[in-house]
Amino acid sequence: KGFLKDCVGVRLHDSKGGPLGYAGRRIDPTDIKRYGKWKFPSNFPKSSILYNYHRINPLKCGLVLVECPWGVMRLWQIGVPAAGLLGVNLSLQQFELLKTAPRIILMLDGDKAGGDAIMRIKENPDLRSRIHVFRLPDGLDPDDLPDDELKKVSSLFLS
Repeated sequence: KGFLKDCVGVRLHDSKGGPLGYAGRRIDPTDIKRYGKWKFPSNFPKSSILYNYHRINPLKCGLVLVECPWGVMRLWQIGVPAAGLLGVNLSLQQFELLKTAPRIILMLDGDKAGGDAIMRIKENPDLRSRIHVFRLPDGLDPDDLPDDELKKVSSLFLS
């Protein structure tokens, strides 16, 4: 009951690992269609964090940037360092976290919002030379892909 009713709770942290609260991933397809997949506490500063950033060392090899925690979890399971925007916009605070990453692979959802976000983020002059795009098929999110497809992302770190 409460904020996370009918949701899977996902713990959120700041960039140093300090707990900030929870997001809820809706499960019911009717609720998803009506309200979207994710539920955040009111006034939650989602634009100031990158989900999972505190667990990776972007200086070492870079990271895959996705929209949501579900995609991060799928990539993390197969050993790919990933962080989530918690949406489709790259804020100034999130940009500051990404400034030191030698390589950023954008793997945003295969929908119009994800495609538009890829175009906006790629145009950032301070990131342009370090961004590589892994385009998803129309209508799919990173967490929809099987492991063998997701593992292709690893090869982008080596090229």
